[in-house]
Amino acid sequence: MFLRSMISLVALCAVPLTSAQACTECDKANAEMHQPSGHHTKMQATSKKATSAATRAYEAAMATMHKNMAQPLSGNADVDFARQMIPHHQAAVDMAKIQLQYGSNERLKKFNEWIIFAQEMEIAFMKHWLVRRDNGVEVQGAKDYFGKAMETMHHGMMIDYTGDADVDYVRGMIPHHQGAVDMAGIWMTHGTDPDLKPLSNEIFNSQTYEIAWMQRWLARHAQK
Repeated sequence: MFLRSMISLVALCAVPLTSAQACTECDKANAEMHQPSGHHTKMQATSKKATSAATRAYEAAMATMHKNMAQPLSGNADVDFARQMIPHHQAAVDMAKIQLQYGSNERLKKFNEWIIFAQEMEIAFMKHWLVRRDNGVEVQGAKDYFGKAMETMHHGMMIDYTGDADVDYVRGMIPHHQGAVDMAGIWMTHGTDPDLKPLSNEIFNSQTYEIAWMQRWLARHAQK
């Protein structure tokens, strides 16, 4: 079901993802370069440059994510993981499309073509899983497994926008990816459904490597 690792072998030098070796080799080849009901609030830009079309689009994508991740709690770590990860993934897709529209860095565009493909595939899987496993019930006083991780992500994404669509994308996406990694790690502790294990492992491993790639990109390209 999950093709990310296989496809990355074919597109190794086009998209440096899914393994530490892939990231390293592509960098060499291309040296150019939530309490769900309350944790998420509208992000505010703090930079005076935060009036660009890209900035407004990023802010709108994040506001939508925060709203849509405010899912009712079932108290089931499997169900709540999928309910919240779907809008989380969708935000990554939306942000990637914004960078494709407003950004200029070609390496980052290739990276985002991969993000869109991979995360849309995972969204489809989770939606199908929910149809079969989610009874739609909200449980009063249910444990919030992922709220703390999402609160940390929210604060991390409150970046000082520069108006540079490429740099602002990466600065926001690093903590966004870290939120997904943290959620996957929590699922590994509390989740039980075997069908979600490959997905959580893929999210944890792939997005960890993608964070490392973005950190290296940012070190080369961020405005000093």
